[in-house]
Amino acid sequence: MSHAMPIPALLRASVPLRIALVEADYPVPSPARDALRRLPSVLTVEPSDDDAPLAIVVDVGRDLRGGCTLVRAMAAAFPRLAVLALLDPCDERRTTAALESGAHACLQARSGPEVLLAALEEICERVWAPQTSRAGCAPELSARELDVLTGIARGSTYKQIADVLRISPHTVHTHVRKLYEKLDASCREDALEAARRLGLLTLSVR
Repeated sequence: MSHAMPIPALLRASVPLRIALVEADYPVPSPARDALRRLPSVLTVEPSDDDAPLAIVVDVGRDLRGGCTLVRAMAAAFPRLAVLALLDPCDERRTTAALESGAHACLQARSGPEVLLAALEEICERVWAPQTSRAGCAPELSARELDVLTGIARGSTYKQIADVLRISPHTVHTHVRKLYEKLDASCREDALEAARRLGLLTLSVR
């Protein structure tokens, strides 16, 4: 896969954002299909195109188990691509299942074109941007990510963290996924170990 310019610059350029849409319930009409058609800055392509997409949008559909199997298959087949899962409803149970299957982020399936575009731009920037984390160098964490990291270190559940920060559990899941990516971690224990090693979290946090 090759791109003519660095990905962050490509996202800011006046060229179509190449996205692959995969639908678990195809050919049943999909709100996402209509929303993407209404975005002139987005070009829908096949995952196998020579000029590959930056992200795969997976419309999970009504069957959560089957939809998550599709998410897992796309994440495994195209590990370098951003994966956005569309859920209806986008509740905590379905969000957790999609993220654990390999999605980088989740969104309500019936979101409007502008919301969908903003989510696509954010996830592509996050997944494709040059890694800020290098050996021995701490990545940049937002204030909210540090709040969530502290909650994890204290042993709080996602629901408890959400209640304290007055955000939704879905938002906590999104922050945790970002933390795992930035800290190159695959589980809570790895993330905490990396955070302490990099000086992002003091050992006194309980």
